[in-house]
Amino acid sequence: MKFFKTYILPLFVALLVIVGLRTFVVTQYVLTDSTAAPTGLMAGDRVLVNKLAYLQGRSPIRQYVAYRLPDNNQHTTIDRCLAAPGDTVYWHPGAKQISLKRKTSKDLMAIVPKGHYWMERGSNSYGFISRALLVGRAFVVSYSVKSDYSILPSMRGGRWFKKL
Repeated sequence: MKFFKTYILPLFVALLVIVGLRTFVVTQYVLTDSTAAPTGLMAGDRVLVNKLAYLQGRSPIRQYVAYRLPDNNQHTTIDRCLAAPGDTVYWHPGAKQISLKRKTSKDLMAIVPKGHYWMERGSNSYGFISRALLVGRAFVVSYSVKSDYSILPSMRGGRWFKKL
């Protein structure tokens, strides 16, 4: 009984705390592709995500957001949120950036519908994402591994605990 109280019970409690934190509070996602590279994230980054960030209705504007893809609910990706519901966004055909102000008369326009956000999906693809698909706010790159498919992957030292 003393062995159980000394070793097994503390291990069990620690395991429960870790599983609870990872499930409900903070989790880590691995970026497998470099679609967010223009915004500062790289393939191989391990990013910590706060799952509680948007539960109180806070806006994710100009933040890195983890969200499930609409066409593949099992896949989670991280990109920057660019516009909120009701915002009007403009972009020039073929351009890689959007704007909240019209620059030319040929700019295309979209109004972000209620309950959605305008997310950057890769370097030149944008779209609406439902608030229901948001997982949480990505807040730090815990570490990064150069994914060059070698036997021993190398670490990117300058990206350890980089705030987003």
